[in-house]
Amino acid sequence: MTEVKITGIRVLHRPREVGDRGSSILAYFDCTMGGLALLGCTLVRTGRRGLVANPPTIPGPEAQRRAVFITDNAMRHQLMEAARAAYKMFGGLHAEWEPTAGRADQGEGDE
Repeated sequence: MTEVKITGIRVLHRPREVGDRGSSILAYFDCTMGGLALLGCTLVRTGRRGLVANPPTIPGPEAQRRAVFITDNAMRHQLMEAARAAYKMFGGLHAEWEPTAGRADQGEGDE
């Protein structure tokens, strides 16, 4: 398994809403994994209350485009777990799975 190392993180104590689906950026972070350095990744709480770590975007008018795609699901999950651990270590308060209305009976499988 590829080691993911968080090399820097900036926790947003007021999460920034993005898009129109209820997602919020919780933190910006840099990391290394598999011989790559990724600068400007984001830890995002999704509209379904799960968490996702996104690689950096390409700056410019089409800033939603990603500079890197991670195709391995296990690696993508490992990146999210490492980012969540760093976020919590540095005082982040929004990193736990939170059920949405009408879904309180479901577990952490939404991440």
